[in-house]
Amino acid sequence: MARHTRVFFYSVYLVLGLIWVSTVAWPAWRPASEAVPFTLLLLLHGVLHALMDRLEARGWAAPYLVVQILLAGVLVWLGEGSPMTEVLFAPIAGEAIGLFPDGWRRSLALGGVVAGLAGAIAALQDPLPILTRLPFTGLAFGFAALYVVLYLRQMRERERAESLVAQLQEAHVQLQAYAARIAELTVTQERQRMGRELHDTLAQGLAGLVMQLEAVDELLARGELDRARDLLQRAMGRARGTHGEARARIQSLRLPVERLDLAAELRRELERAQVDGGFTGALEVGPGDTAPEGEAAVQHYYIAREAIANAVRHSRASQLRVRLWGEDGRVCLSVADDGVGFDPEAPRLPGHFGLTGARERARAVGGELHIESSPGQGTTLFAAVPLRPAGGARADGAAGGGDAGRVGEEAGP
Repeated sequence: MARHTRVFFYSVYLVLGLIWVSTVAWPAWRPASEAVPFTLLLLLHGVLHALMDRLEARGWAAPYLVVQILLAGVLVWLGEGSPMTEVLFAPIAGEAIGLFPDGWRRSLALGGVVAGLAGAIAALQDPLPILTRLPFTGLAFGFAALYVVLYLRQMRERERAESLVAQLQEAHVQLQAYAARIAELTVTQERQRMGRELHDTLAQGLAGLVMQLEAVDELLARGELDRARDLLQRAMGRARGTHGEARARIQSLRLPVERLDLAAELRRELERAQVDGGFTGALEVGPGDTAPEGEAAVQHYYIAREAIANAVRHSRASQLRVRLWGEDGRVCLSVADDGVGFDPEAPRLPGHFGLTGARERARAVGGELHIESSPGQGTTLFAAVPLRPAGGARADGAAGGGDAGRVGEEAGP
């Protein structure tokens, strides 16, 4: 028996005990021929009350009510209308309300209870004592109905609470799944970021160093020792600069982004590229605000550096033009060469991630990147990033940031 129904049934059993005493044992014992059947039927009536939940679960609510109404009527008849026997119908009325969720079946069940009580009264030889007690019987009916109504309200609140708990558990499971997914995406983004950092610092620095050392080897083979020594000095400077830049990028993983003079860094990068690539370079700055804040400046610098490095290594260009200007709340960059060009739609070669990383850098700060090129027609890279981070907040470097304020100082000649 559920805890929240115990009070109701304890009250029922108390009433049954009082009915037995008032009918069988007080004020005088009835003959065994009357007391035994009455006692056995009263016990059966009480047992059925105790089994109500199980019978309802099996779909036997209607047969249960019919049997209980018949038993109550027989007990009223056997007791010959003794005091309180009519109260047997009160808990049945309360159960009739609780057993059926819809109004019409409740009304039908209550009608059956009232009809059973009326039939039991009509079968008595002297119904007058019960008729005079009907107001008190009505109070008993009212008490039972009130308790059942309160019980039903409590059950609805209980079901509602259980539903909320189930929803919270489901939401908790979903949050755990989302957290696992976010962790997975975070790891993936961090891997991509570290790949960009390695490519744009160590890989590019070492690539330039290899080109210079190859040139030194060629000069030595031709016996041009002075030129070889000069180029070797520049290679050593590049090696120191690459080391310093790598150190700065490692430090940037722990420190906030410093303000970067983007135009000055591009000028230094273009000067180094002219020495390595042997072409003519030009930098045009303005009009508009060309100083993006925080991480946008860092990403813009590395995008331009990737474009310039590609021109040095692959374009075989004679001229390289870099433009930096501001418009519509963005800082725009174009890097154009007159080299051999390529097909931007062609699949990338394995191990070449420069342009992929440049696109990721632009997206990381809410910018965009486009490449226009075709074989024999040169290449133009266009990139634009917001002048200021969205919402006015400074980027924290999570997308690939760094301590870029010293990039130009430590990159070497």
